[in-house]
Amino acid sequence: MRAVDAVVAEHRLYATCLSLTPQMLPLVQENWKREVSEAVDALKPLKPSPGFMAKFVAAVDFSNLLDRGMSLSAAIDLCQRNEKVVNKFHEFGYTRLGTAIRKAAKGS
Repeated sequence: MRAVDAVVAEHRLYATCLSLTPQMLPLVQENWKREVSEAVDALKPLKPSPGFMAKFVAAVDFSNLLDRGMSLSAAIDLCQRNEKVVNKFHEFGYTRLGTAIRKAAKGS
């Protein structure tokens, strides 16, 4: 779950910053949906327990990517401080959830 949590944290930054432009929110949601689908495919050969899958599903719910209580000024500040990281999304250089799971499985 550490790999999943790390990728969720990274994508939380993308979701927060890119959703400041309302037209980008559907793109972020669709991309996350693909990431989760690929991650589920990566998990299948590992035969995760039902308990793990319950934690996984809860962790990757899109609602976890947006802090709707964050003020606009805090979101703008966060995005400005992390501009280089956010640009990784546009360059398709972001961490892939399925890849992170595969790497974590090999390391265990």
